[in-house]
Amino acid sequence: INPNQYVDMVDDDNFVSFATAATDCFAQLVADMGQFSTPRLSYAHMLHICQNAPVAAGPANCTSHVVTAVTRREPHLKLSPEAIVSLCQGALSPAPGDCFAESKGLGSLEDRALLCNSAVNSGPSMCYRRATSVLKNHPEEHRALCLMADSEGPAECAAAAPHYLVAEEKVHLCTNAPVTGYNDPIKCLQ
Repeated sequence: INPNQYVDMVDDDNFVSFATAATDCFAQLVADMGQFSTPRLSYAHMLHICQNAPVAAGPANCTSHVVTAVTRREPHLKLSPEAIVSLCQGALSPAPGDCFAESKGLGSLEDRALLCNSAVNSGPSMCYRRATSVLKNHPEEHRALCLMADSEGPAECAAAAPHYLVAEEKVHLCTNAPVTGYNDPIKCLQ
């Protein structure tokens, strides 16, 4: 990792902030990961998790949370270091880990990590779970509908959408629909 490649992209104040956050994140991860026997994260993985960290605690807390929550809820699951990097790199809080833990049974580890990366709560996994009953024959649309969701709102909107809309149209209409007012995009059609 060459931190100099980012020097021209940010001004001096922001660079110092990013560098400090990444350094603090790495130090926190080294300390936290010493408490766990599995999964073992290499220093390279920890550097990738902390790379461009917007805040020090975000990626580090996400990683620690994933390791504890997933091993508690799914003890048989062998989460790879690469999946943890994918899930927690750039996280602002432990929320992607919460989302991942709630997504048990909703696809492959890679799919779950992609769904929950950048989550602000467990919304994407709750939405995805509901979407499986709404868009039954269109599993490829579940993640598209629920990526970045903060509730079940998009899936509820898709469930209430007119039957003449195809799955892809329901996704375009309902993505980002809130849990309260999920009918608002549908009212716009009328």
